[in-house]
Amino acid sequence: MPKRLVLGIDTCGQKCSVALVSNGKTVGKICETQERGRAERLFPMCFELLSQAGRSWHDIDALAVITGPGHSTGIRLAISAARGLSLSLNKPAVGISSFEAIAYGSNSSPCHALFEAPHGRAHSQTLPNGKMEFGRLENLPRPSAETIVIGQDMAQRAAKFWGCHWQKPKWSMAEAAAMKVASMANLSLADPPVPNYHSEAV
Repeated sequence: MPKRLVLGIDTCGQKCSVALVSNGKTVGKICETQERGRAERLFPMCFELLSQAGRSWHDIDALAVITGPGHSTGIRLAISAARGLSLSLNKPAVGISSFEAIAYGSNSSPCHALFEAPHGRAHSQTLPNGKMEFGRLENLPRPSAETIVIGQDMAQRAAKFWGCHWQKPKWSMAEAAAMKVASMANLSLADPPVPNYHSEAV
């Protein structure tokens, strides 16, 4: 694994989360549950995280950002922040989907990443190449019985409903995104951050 210091950013849900990852390990992370004020807190959180880790902005080798699906305002915030930092620091910014982040570190393939959306709905996708789905649990396509469902509480309920095994994500989404980017052999081939709104209903 390349020895990179990567800053991960996630504001796609109700949490505002940042993480620093180096050499496959989490250097530090800050996560706050916020329905409002994420735009005002994101950069102060980054400063706090760097200060706690004894690092500076110029120590960062790359940025990893969750591109959605999720809350559309949060997606725009995270990607705008990552793009701005990328330009000011002259460091690459890489986009990681919510599904990739949830499933990162799992040894199960295929696996089914699922997370809660407003009004009792969910986003889900069977990785690596399944179709993204959105809706109420009872209306989502049922994965095969041998597929592992990965996610938090709603994913656990979905696994029970479908008769599948459930697995909790190994890391927070900001950590997982940074871990994935830190492990990439060639960042010039990685996907730049592009919004993945998936459903305009969210």
